[in-house]
Amino acid sequence: MTKHICRLCLLLSVLLFALFPDKTFAHASIIRSSPGVNEVLPKPPSAVKIQFNEPVQAGFHSLKVLDSSGKQVNLTNAQVNSHNDAILEAHFKKKLSRGAYSLQWKAVSADGHPVEGVIPFAVGTGGEQTPKINEKRNDYFPRIDLIMLRGLLYLSFSLFIGVIIFNLFFNKFEGRETLKKIHTKSMAVLWFSLSGMVISIVLSLPMQTTLYAGVSWAKVFNASLLKDTISQTDFGLYWIFELLFLVLLILVTYIAAGNGFTKKSWLIPIVIYIALLLSKASTGHAAASEHRVITVAMDFIHLLAASIWIGGLFALLLLLPGIRSQKNESERQLYWNSIRTFSLWAALSVASIIITGIYGSLLYVPTFYSLLHTYYGYALLGKILLFVIMLILGSVHFFQGRKQGKNGIAYSIWIELLTGAAILIIAAVLTNLPAAVSSPGPFSQIKEHGKYEVSLHISPNVEGENSFNIAINTKDGKPAVQIEQVILTFTHTKMNMGESSMAVPRISPGKYQTKSMYMNMPGEWKVAVHVLTKSLESFDVQFDTFTGTQ
Repeated sequence: MTKHICRLCLLLSVLLFALFPDKTFAHASIIRSSPGVNEVLPKPPSAVKIQFNEPVQAGFHSLKVLDSSGKQVNLTNAQVNSHNDAILEAHFKKKLSRGAYSLQWKAVSADGHPVEGVIPFAVGTGGEQTPKINEKRNDYFPRIDLIMLRGLLYLSFSLFIGVIIFNLFFNKFEGRETLKKIHTKSMAVLWFSLSGMVISIVLSLPMQTTLYAGVSWAKVFNASLLKDTISQTDFGLYWIFELLFLVLLILVTYIAAGNGFTKKSWLIPIVIYIALLLSKASTGHAAASEHRVITVAMDFIHLLAASIWIGGLFALLLLLPGIRSQKNESERQLYWNSIRTFSLWAALSVASIIITGIYGSLLYVPTFYSLLHTYYGYALLGKILLFVIMLILGSVHFFQGRKQGKNGIAYSIWIELLTGAAILIIAAVLTNLPAAVSSPGPFSQIKEHGKYEVSLHISPNVEGENSFNIAINTKDGKPAVQIEQVILTFTHTKMNMGESSMAVPRISPGKYQTKSMYMNMPGEWKVAVHVLTKSLESFDVQFDTFTGTQ
């Protein structure tokens, strides 16, 4: 069994690096807008248009234009462009007069999270009436109701699969009375877990609608709003699938319960449970990935492995007869046999969690800066710390299972289980936080070319205006004084935006500095430093950077 686990881990590791993930933004961000940020238009526009880096969903989007006094300007209803579902647009009903305006936008990202912001612009010649103000963008952060419902769902998933696997694989007891007690407790836990799924899945529809529509729970039970969520968002589609799978799961569980715990009886419930888990994994950050099939599969494996591990711990505590209740050595042996079997399953689960967790980290956390300076990074570090604690406790249980002491391991399992419950709560937060990829932090790198060393520093390294500092030194560390000109060229690697170039002024020997807005969208950029010497020799040094949104 151990050899098979090692081989499977090796295979998963190979797949991980073969499918090395491109970094992805979980929430939609603006590529370009018309009008642009702080743009002064010589004449009134006929329409407003925003293009995002990913498709936005068909419902719960809006565009509003306010004048300097806060009065709303008449616009047609915002529509997703029929030819490009990443474009949101609306037309003016009346011509704008001269003055300052703000475009307030709201949309739902591909991952189901609402985003909104404000773009200032002006009509006229500018001047005092059109002061420069910063563009505003508000990302969604999870509320307590979402954390509670998502935590309940993950707990219910864990309890359900944990009980079934315990009875099919972990439980080594054979006595009729003992099996009867285990079966009675098992069914109680199964129906409790199904009740938790019903509550969390059913209430997730109005909860998600409160986020999309911006209304309270008191106002969300409106047929029109709920219908819009179901018909105009990806969440609504997957919610229907989840509800159907849940109804089927309840029915087949009821049927299987009458046949005892045999692999044949519980095959269909397990298959439907997996389909339900896959539906849940298809929403959230994975939905916004460029390689959606791969990221959803990784999220699914991560969720399933965590459910088996934590659910198995629940089952051991709730269902496994205590070692002190065993009357003889043979019954104590059965106790430890159950523990050892669980340890093997836990080892496979842990390996899957580590591998898929690394994949997710590479996908959503681009730099150590983003790990240490974002809420997503903080939550991920907390999850990793708790996971290490669980791993240590699991190792202790594994070796205790080999030693087969006179005392059981219920106390330490409780600690491991509570740690796992905390991980489930953090997981519920992580799935709804803006990914750390939105804040990679300042970029700084040094490269050698011939007899020169070229360094590039970009700050804050976000879409919009950035500062660019270039230092060119000789190999002995002295400023290169024989430089005639330095040009920066920007190319986005994912979007067909062409190349943009600019000359960088010198501020001192070997030092060049400028500000620009050429990196006007997040993602991967190639920044080439073109250097021309006074002897008319030239060379290029290319830097690869990842630009964030905030």
